[in-house]
Amino acid sequence: MEFILASASPRRKAILELFRNDFVIIPSDIKEELLPRFNPKINCMHIALQKAKSLSYKSNSLILACDTIVVIDDKILGKPSNSFEAKNMLITLSNNVHNVITGFCIMDTQTQKCYVDYVETKVFFNKINEEKIQKYTASDEPYDKAGGYGIQGVGGIFVEKIDGDYFNVVGMPISRINEVLSINFNYNIY
Repeated sequence: MEFILASASPRRKAILELFRNDFVIIPSDIKEELLPRFNPKINCMHIALQKAKSLSYKSNSLILACDTIVVIDDKILGKPSNSFEAKNMLITLSNNVHNVITGFCIMDTQTQKCYVDYVETKVFFNKINEEKIQKYTASDEPYDKAGGYGIQGVGGIFVEKIDGDYFNVVGMPISRINEVLSINFNYNIY
């Protein structure tokens, strides 16, 4: 059975490679669209499901798809498209607490069995001064990450502490995914 990671994220690839290297990357081409009728948890699970479904034509495959969002005060922070958006996100996150939610979907294309869930991690940010925000947004790091920062990179300097799964903040709650794969699909990542 072929194991497919339905993601173009280098961070998700790197996390999975910690445990195995016999997987195939096939990024999903769906439009990641948040639906106003859904709450943040349902939204990220819905997007993960759509990503997996877009590859369901692959026979005899186990597909893993994820979607990560940052939520603060019931507002979803997506990926900033420019420095103005990135700066505003960091100002909002500064000296505050937010949640990182990753929805994931595991689909067996042979049996059509599908499991969808999410993991949530609380992230506490230090106060970030204007100079650090300017310096950080001048780099390439904020622009392909939900919330405009990467905990695994320079953005980790802004994080005071987390309550929950570190890998979830990076983009793939590998411990929970491994548990689901083992119990529900008789498949082990490691």
